[in-house]
Amino acid sequence: MKNKKINYSEIPQLKAQDFKHGRRLTSQESATFRKAYRNTFHEEPPHFGRPFKYMDSKLVPVSIRLHPIILTWAREQAHKKHIGYQSFLNRLLLRLAA
Repeated sequence: MKNKKINYSEIPQLKAQDFKHGRRLTSQESATFRKAYRNTFHEEPPHFGRPFKYMDSKLVPVSIRLHPIILTWAREQAHKKHIGYQSFLNRLLLRLAA
């Protein structure tokens, strides 16, 4: 869907007062969250945002043909982990190669 077709008129504008009580998490709060996530889901919490630059420089773009069933499975697994399917496949292959 192109941005031209999206109607943003019903979304209220944010004001400074909307962020009045916002703050950054402390390192202790982040550690508590990570521990609770590990205990609940038995895996590391997902990394949000763009990967670190040093990771990008080591990755090599390739083209590969996959069976549609494999691609569907990879996308479903990646969605559950809140990461991209290419990142999921890369981590899986790294684990198998080690």
